[in-house]
Amino acid sequence: MATANIRFGASGWRAVIADGFNVTNLRRAAHAAAEHIKENREYGYKSEEYLLHLKNNGKTAPKIQHVAVGYDTRYFSEEFAKNTAEAFAAEGLTVLLSNADAPTPAVAWTVMKTFAAGGVTVTAGHFPAHYSGFKWIPYWGGPALPQIADDLDARAQGLTIAEAEKIVPFDQALSAGVIKILDFRESYLNQLYSLLDAGAIKKAGLKVAADSSHGAARAYLRPALEKLGVRVIPLRENRDVLFGGAAPDTDAENLRVLRETVTGNRLHLGLACDCDAGRYGVIDSDGTWIHPNLVLGLALEHLVKNRG
Repeated sequence: MATANIRFGASGWRAVIADGFNVTNLRRAAHAAAEHIKENREYGYKSEEYLLHLKNNGKTAPKIQHVAVGYDTRYFSEEFAKNTAEAFAAEGLTVLLSNADAPTPAVAWTVMKTFAAGGVTVTAGHFPAHYSGFKWIPYWGGPALPQIADDLDARAQGLTIAEAEKIVPFDQALSAGVIKILDFRESYLNQLYSLLDAGAIKKAGLKVAADSSHGAARAYLRPALEKLGVRVIPLRENRDVLFGGAAPDTDAENLRVLRETVTGNRLHLGLACDCDAGRYGVIDSDGTWIHPNLVLGLALEHLVKNRG
């Protein structure tokens, strides 16, 4: 039986690279997720809720189910994503694999748009550089509920090493069309633009600093803002698997350079994302770090008053 200490939460499973987070345990997590979507009566692809989800969108269940797999900019993330895809392929699932590092929201949108049974981002979010992780995304695109995390835990612990090591080699699965390489970026950004008042943003004449924290937002945040007519000063867009020696978090302490850039250049705003863009940080024009919960409150007020 399993000896790995894998524990899932709403943000998935995280562990130190080459210690708890190794290829065998990663494959174990993928096989557990595959079993979950095959067998779980509440959240699997045979569940009433998932089938109703398809029906409400005019879809029928595919003959072969698929999952989406993305990854962040951490050390070896692309290879870990391939390892994950190989395990899913061995479970008879089709895998939509991102063609580049991608934010978790883009992976979640791919899950939703393609009506996948679920998805994974290989990421440890805001954790330090020596961590990696496996973030499970249910079919509705949100975080894993506690009961889903518990089910993944139980299934991961129940696998033998031999069961965990079952794979279809990457090149073989790719040639057979079981693994498909997909651009997650364009569809996600188009969906984002559809939700925004581009005219109002362009008219505002905003000047913004955008800090990607060396993470997966690097090909998303600045380009999205610039398309909306925002003048952008980019920060930390290069890939750095050590994140400059600090955790890729968006708390006030880690956004010192962003704060200085905003105040020093008299910008309207500073925006930041953590490694997988699962967290965000906002700096006001006077250099004040705005708590994410306050930003959510503003967003909710806008949705209620202006979007109905």
